[in-house]
Amino acid sequence: MKLFNICFKYSLRYSQVRHLLRTTPVSKNLCAARCLANLPPDDGNIGSGSLLGLRLLSTSSSSGKFSKHDLKKERQDDVVVTTTSDHIVINENGISEKNVSGMWLRDHCRCQECFSETRYQNLYDPSKIETKPTIAKLEKKGNSVHVDWNDGHSSVYTLDYLLSLLDNKPIRYPNRRLWNAEKLTSEIADVSFQEYMNETEGLAKCLRNLYTYGIAFIDNVPLTKEDFLALSERICFLRECEHGRDNIVISSKEKMYDDIAYTNHSLGFHTDSAYSVEPLGYLTFHLMEHTGEGGLGCYVDGFHVSEIIRKSNPDAYRILSEVLVKQEFIDKHVHYKGNYPVFTIRDNEVKIIRYQTTDRISVQHLSLEETEQFYDGIRLFNKLIYSPENEFWIKYNPGRVVIFDNFRLLHGRSMFTGTRVIRNTVLPRDEVDSRIRKLTGLG
Repeated sequence: MKLFNICFKYSLRYSQVRHLLRTTPVSKNLCAARCLANLPPDDGNIGSGSLLGLRLLSTSSSSGKFSKHDLKKERQDDVVVTTTSDHIVINENGISEKNVSGMWLRDHCRCQECFSETRYQNLYDPSKIETKPTIAKLEKKGNSVHVDWNDGHSSVYTLDYLLSLLDNKPIRYPNRRLWNAEKLTSEIADVSFQEYMNETEGLAKCLRNLYTYGIAFIDNVPLTKEDFLALSERICFLRECEHGRDNIVISSKEKMYDDIAYTNHSLGFHTDSAYSVEPLGYLTFHLMEHTGEGGLGCYVDGFHVSEIIRKSNPDAYRILSEVLVKQEFIDKHVHYKGNYPVFTIRDNEVKIIRYQTTDRISVQHLSLEETEQFYDGIRLFNKLIYSPENEFWIKYNPGRVVIFDNFRLLHGRSMFTGTRVIRNTVLPRDEVDSRIRKLTGLG
C-alpha cells in the first residue's frame, strides 16, 4: 500500500519508488520521492529539506543510498520496446504501456537532417510527406532506441527523451512559490536599483522573484521619468496602451479620467484588463509623490487562492473555469469587451485570472443549479482573496518600484487623502517570459 500511495501521489514509476524504498531510510522516503517528482521536499517550505533532497539525489550508489544514476540504469533495464510497421510499444516494468505512432516518432527525430540544433528549428515537415513512413527495423541499445525507416532514413532516440515527451502529467506550477502574506514577507527581498541596472545577476535576481512569487521590488530608484523608463526597458520594450507608452496616474478628488482608479477611493482586489484577449502581462508602479495619508497597496496570490479552491471545492474550481463572464470597458476613445471565465486553465493549472467586478457586465445564462454553483464559487473566491492571511499590504514609498504579474496577482489599494502621483508601465508578457528563461532558466 505504501508503494502504491507514493507512486500515485507523485506520479512516479513503479521501479523508481521500489528502488527508493529499498535504498533509502524510511524517514527519507517522502523527501526523495518529492525530489524524483521535481517537487520541493515538502509541500510548502523550502529550507533544510531541500538540501536533504539534493544530498539524496547526488549520493553515489556505492554509499547504499538513493541515486539518480541507479534509477536511470534501472529504467533502461526495465523498459521493453517492441514494434509493428506503423507504431512502437514502450513497456515499463510490465505496468505502464504506451503505444507510440510511427508518424509521431518520425516527426520527433532530432538528427541533424531533421532538426537544427544551432537554430533550434525543425527541418522535417510531416505535412509535406505523401507516403506515411513505416518502421523497417528497431533495436534497443541501452538507453537508446535505433529505428530504420522504409525511406532509408535512420533515427536514434534516448529513452529519457521519449519518456519525457510521453509524460502527459505536467508538474503543477513548477518552480513557483504560491504564497500567503506571511510566507511572502519572510522570503522575498528587494533588489537595489544600482545592482539591477548594472549587473546581470541583479536583473536575474529581480526576474527570479517575478517568476517565483509573481512580484518583485526594486529600491533606491531615482524619482525621474527617465530613470523609471530605463528601469522598465532594462527588461524589454514596453507595451503601449490607451494612455500611451507610460502612464502617469494623478489620483485626487478630481478625476483625471472617468475611472475610479483616478480618484482617491479605495480599490477592491482586481486584475487589470480582464476584458482583453491577452490581459496586460506585467505592470510596474512607482509612487513619485504623495501629499496626504493612506493609499496602501495590497496584493493577493491568485494562484494560491485557486489551489485552495481546487483542493477544497472541485465543483467551484470547475465552474469558475467554465462560465463566461462578459467584461466591458468604455472610456473617452476606447471600447473594450470580452467573454472569459475567471480561471483560464491549461496544462492542468490556472494560467490567467480575470477578475474585475466593476467591469463585469453580465454572466452567461445557465441552469438554475449551475447558476447557484457559479455564484457560490464567486463568493468563495471573494472570501479567500479578502482573507487577512492572504493579503500582502505594502506602503508605497517614493524610490521603490514594484513589478507584478497581472495574470497571477490581484491588486488593490486603501483610500487616501490628498493628491498622489504614480507612474506605471506595462511590459509585454511574451518578452518578459523570454527574458526570464534566458537569464534564470525558469519558465
